[in-house]
Amino acid sequence: MEPVWPPALVGFCQGAAALQARGLEVSTMVRFSAKWLEMINSLLPVLAQDIDSSDYLKPLSTVNTFVVAAAHDEELG
Repeated sequence: MEPVWPPALVGFCQGAAALQARGLEVSTMVRFSAKWLEMINSLLPVLAQDIDSSDYLKPLSTVNTFVVAAAHDEELG
């Protein structure tokens, strides 16, 4: 059975592939990835509170965030 990677690690590997495709070292991304994980960690209590209270009136992002990102992902392909 193949290992199942958490989505955060899949994202890291996608970023690594994008860097390597441009001739850059993956290690240059580590400090930014660590900062991203710190940011995610700080959002977990906010997300938990919103979910527990079923209060979704102030979203952290909209679907447009993902639409823009998908277009960028197509560029990398």
